[in-house]
Amino acid sequence: METITLKKIHEDLDFIKKEILTIKGWLNDDAKLSPSERGLVDETIRKARKGDFTDMITLEDLKKKMGV
Repeated sequence: METITLKKIHEDLDFIKKEILTIKGWLNDDAKLSPSERGLVDETIRKARKGDFTDMITLEDLKKKMGV
């Protein structure tokens, strides 16, 4: 079982905070997520709830890949 440290918790919270800010920016750009964007957000939320942060791409990097 992994030992959770305060540093790890702070890193995870910083990661989540940045992702929320990115989502808010998307919503300000256009009021509605596309089906593919919605799916990616839902998948990220499911992984976050499980505590699985290992293979997630940041939303900012994903946005760049999608050319947004």
